[in-house]
Amino acid sequence: MTSATPLETCLVLVTRTSDGADEVLLGRKLRGFGRSRVVAPGGKIDAGESAQEAAARELEEETGLRAQTLAPAGVLDFRFSHDDLTQDMRAHVFIASDALGAVQDSDEIAGRWVRQDEIPYVEMWPDARHWMPRALADTLQHALFVYGADGVTLERFEL
Repeated sequence: MTSATPLETCLVLVTRTSDGADEVLLGRKLRGFGRSRVVAPGGKIDAGESAQEAAARELEEETGLRAQTLAPAGVLDFRFSHDDLTQDMRAHVFIASDALGAVQDSDEIAGRWVRQDEIPYVEMWPDARHWMPRALADTLQHALFVYGADGVTLERFEL
């Protein structure tokens, strides 16, 4: 459905270097929208909350990590123009390279560190392979993804 006001969300790419390899924290979604897919931590922005505040809150709720710094890394727009059940979304992407704490699973996500050269795109939403490498390289600004009638097939995208 093409909604006048998209659902405002956030995503956090938590990065680190371990044993000389660049890693990113991803997780298997355990419930809700995107269940069973591998995703980055994130979620809805609550009323009165900034995207950055929501990113910090969602990261801690879903993984137990606390971001010291959240650097804006771009905006993703998702259109579900042929799906009357899914609201269009706008995701504000952040990078956290200095998160504190140990990763803990939640009822929302089972997190794990993944080498950036081994990101399991085949288990993710089809848009991830297009925007995530750019966000990790700090070259993402804005992207648009349009999904087909089934709500899962990527019809077209603009970077």
